Order: sequence, then structure tokens, then C-alpha cells
Amino acid sequence: MTSQYEHPANPALPSITVRAATGQLRVVSVWQAFGRYAVQAQRTTVHCKRKSGLEEMTVVFESISLAELSEIVRRLNALSWVSAASLHVATGAASRERDRSRTEHQSHTPVGEEQEP
Repeated sequence: MTSQYEHPANPALPSITVRAATGQLRVVSVWQAFGRYAVQAQRTTVHCKRKSGLEEMTVVFESISLAELSEIVRRLNALSWVSAASLHVATGAASRERDRSRTEHQSHTPVGEEQEP
């Protein structure tokens, strides 16, 4: 059975989950890792999973590219106290992001030059 806390309420918005050993989750450090994107956080949940000995913090974002979110996850995973940091993206959102990236790439191709498939 899946807990109601396992996934954000709005699966269309991307989220980052940070896990640490019980007593080791550093909330301020997580927010610092978000940098300038912290203001785009929509919702935050924090849970203690005593059976597994973990604390986790999930933050749902709006209007941030997958590349930027991936960079945040990379920074979080580099912190010694983080057990795991992961990015959660709805399948449709990932497809829209890829389509947007392709469109932006195509719009920046100089006239007369062919694009590679």
C-alpha cells in the first residue's frame, strides 16, 4: 500500500525529496541548496520514518526547468549528511520540457543551416 505522503498532491508539478538519517536532516541547508529557486517552492512536507530511520523533506516547485532541478539534486547529493536526494517529475511534464527544449533549440538555429535529428 502506498502512503499518501509518497507523492506530491499535484503530480504535474516537479518535486525534490531529500532523505537523511533521523536527526540529521538540515532544513536550512536544503533551502540554501535551492538558491535563487527557493522562491518558486509551492509546498513543503517533512516526515520522520522511524521504521526506516529516515527523515525526509519534499518540496514541490513551479516554473523551474528540469535541468535546473537536476543541478539542485546534484548539489544536495554532494552533501555528506544527505542519504539521498531525488527528483520526481510527472511523465507528461518531462515530455513538455523536452518539447520546449527542442523548440528553443530550433528557434536558435541560424537561417540556412540544417538541424541534426
